Amino acid sequence: MNNRQPADLLLRRRYCLGLAPGAAVSWIGGFAAGLTFVLALCAGCGPSNQGEPAAKSSLPPADAPEHLSGGSTPVDGESAIFEDITPRTGIDFAYRNGEEAGRYTILESLGGGVALLDYDRDGLVDIYATGGGTIGDSEAKPLAGLPGRLYRNLGDWKFADVTAAAGLDVAPFYSHAALAADLNGDGWLDLVVTGYGGIALYLNEAEPAGTRRFVDATRRWGLADLPSSHWFTAVACGDLLGSGRADLYVCGYLDWSPTNDPHCSRRDDPTKRDVCPPERFGPLPDHLYENRGDSFAKHPLTEQLKPGKGLGVLVADLNADRRPDLYIANDAGDNALYFNRGGGQFDERGVAAGVATDDNGRFNGSMGLDVGDFDGSGQPSLVVTNYQGELTALYRAIGSETFHYQSQAAGLGAAGLEFVGFGVAFVDYDRDGWLDLAAV
Repeated sequence: MNNRQPADLLLRRRYCLGLAPGAAVSWIGGFAAGLTFVLALCAGCGPSNQGEPAAKSSLPPADAPEHLSGGSTPVDGESAIFEDITPRTGIDFAYRNGEEAGRYTILESLGGGVALLDYDRDGLVDIYATGGGTIGDSEAKPLAGLPGRLYRNLGDWKFADVTAAAGLDVAPFYSHAALAADLNGDGWLDLVVTGYGGIALYLNEAEPAGTRRFVDATRRWGLADLPSSHWFTAVACGDLLGSGRADLYVCGYLDWSPTNDPHCSRRDDPTKRDVCPPERFGPLPDHLYENRGDSFAKHPLTEQLKPGKGLGVLVADLNADRRPDLYIANDAGDNALYFNRGGGQFDERGVAAGVATDDNGRFNGSMGLDVGDFDGSGQPSLVVTNYQGELTALYRAIGSETFHYQSQAAGLGAAGLEFVGFGVAFVDYDRDGWLDLAAV
């Protein structure tokens, strides 16, 4: 996955599964110079005027009612669905990827994540965005991280920058993803940040004045002893080992480094440099960390995980056995599906389940992913965004730990093959009872 076209909007969902029903989704997106934070307000979103949805037992047929076929979506001449309200919110932030150094590294082709959390428990959703970093203009100059930004929700779509006051004006490495979850069981949401060079854990602790502050607990919780060249991307959590605590699954990407930075040329002009494709590099291992209540320990399963270049991870019960499973979106390689058999045992069944490749048996450059019951069957289906020239993959659950590739049948082919897919989410934006798809 490499793409140097700018992205105007990048949405990130970060939350935790295992201690309550739901799903944890984490993915990384890519773009050129950086992410300019955009807050979009749904203008006029509400229940459809088409009545109640029909029985949700199968894919909508070709002659489906308007509320299933998309006929209620505004077209040219009608009002927009969403309104960009960023300028009046107080949010002013851009993720930086270091492109200004002119190195054309694959590092700068990924991007940053956003965590939504009520960190002070005032009933309003706050926003944390990772900061990225800078890239030296030569091999002798190291990478450097840039601080992220925490915005406290003041209500009425107003936000205040509380990064320094909350202890998050730090940047131990070049960052990508963020996860909000209560990792120590005290009822307050903590933060995990991943990137090139490590994993950072910030526990949400009380200040004498009654405010909240994030304290770096990375070393104390056993997450500091990692190679500085290890590249971590997406992160998710869930009670994967049955302890009642939130364990961590962290995706490794590939073995690029400032010293393993081959020269790749542009197709249209071989004299000019371009970002190398992921196929030029080897995969890095994913990590599963067991939550022991006051620390994390790398679980033995880590050594058995299928190598991949992970950019997205999802934690959800995909076979209705009341245990959270793992689905990993890999870049330029088969996606992986681990069914949780209990007792710390996981069974990789991506190919057998039909979710490792597309309908032609080819792996894709997978990035964003989500889970949802889009057809009303009561079973969780999967959606995965892919690279240019590849369709967004929709894997419809058909039972018995099996999925059917349904992208064309569901109409996703209409989006064409020109775009690089980064993020995706099932969301009922018009509240008609059917899950829609939003993709970036």
